[in-house]
Amino acid sequence: EIELHVELTANPITNENVFKTANVTITATDTDAGIDASKTYKYYLSTSATALQNTASGTFNFSTEGDVHSKEQSFTIGENITDTRYLFIENIYDKAGNVTIKPETQITLNGTTQAQAIDNVTIDGVTYHVFGLNTDPYKIDNSAPSVTITTSDTGEDWSRTHTAQVEIVDVGLAGVDTSTFKYIWVNEESLTAEQKALSEATFTDRWNDAIAKESADGVDNLYGTFTNASTTITTPTDNGTEVISGPDWYLWILAKDKLGNTVVVKSTQVHLDNEIPKFELTPSSGGIAKTMQVKITAIEQKSGLAETNMQQYYLSTSNTALEGGEWLDYESGIEETIGAGKNGTYYLYVKQLKDKAGNESNIIGDVVTRQDE
Repeated sequence: EIELHVELTANPITNENVFKTANVTITATDTDAGIDASKTYKYYLSTSATALQNTASGTFNFSTEGDVHSKEQSFTIGENITDTRYLFIENIYDKAGNVTIKPETQITLNGTTQAQAIDNVTIDGVTYHVFGLNTDPYKIDNSAPSVTITTSDTGEDWSRTHTAQVEIVDVGLAGVDTSTFKYIWVNEESLTAEQKALSEATFTDRWNDAIAKESADGVDNLYGTFTNASTTITTPTDNGTEVISGPDWYLWILAKDKLGNTVVVKSTQVHLDNEIPKFELTPSSGGIAKTMQVKITAIEQKSGLAETNMQQYYLSTSNTALEGGEWLDYESGIEETIGAGKNGTYYLYVKQLKDKAGNESNIIGDVVTRQDE
């Protein structure tokens, strides 16, 4: 009589006995003729306990050397599978042609007795021993969680801030590990293709970059952790010295399940503009002249100037109020002749500009014209 003992060792494994892969060790003993080590034996992982369905399969052999009365062999099951499966092991023969009966010994999982073989099943003339977790199939999970990111930037929506709605769902059997959830806001403008490649290693690199940048520049919310599988994350904010702007911002998310299956995903492109419009004034200061040629250039490099802007200037006799003049249009980057017919000291005012993200220009210096006629 051939005795058969089967042991599964899975690491990692969850409290619910879900595993990624398991090492299966088969020990067959026969005190009479000895185990037939010349045969190749088959095993299957099936979604059914009574038929070979959706199977993954493999073969194993016992060594022809050593004790003929006791043979042991191991193999790994579960690779690339996320499903529930029963383990089918083909009958083991001794040299006299006898086969194993339904195993009387119990199957163990990580050293703990779980179940006896569920049954013997004969398919196409071949008898298999069917194993499971008690009467249930083994639970195998090699799939990372699914992450969906929906940003408030639906196109080229330049804004000073954006939000991203993050949804994390487990598509396997282990369940998500909320303690692993991390995010980084990454400006990919100057990154190489390799630095932008999504992997746990590159996420770690960008994470370390974010720590260094937040520490050096005082940027808030550049990176962080969260535990809610449904959460909203806001774009970073600056402290006044580091401006968060550019068209190549992305939210990177890292998430794992309880077996360590890992996913790194990123959002679609997010356009951030926290740079104020600027003026370039030529000349930058005044002097004594009958008239002056002045060129006012409005500079906005991100979202563009708002359509509601009025590009106008005013020559005032006061440096604190609009007096003695009127608002006149100018064309950005084109020289204007100012001061004609005027006598005295004048101060040049330029209307504040806004960009499409809502940033407003700062006050700039003045140009003084003077005419003594």
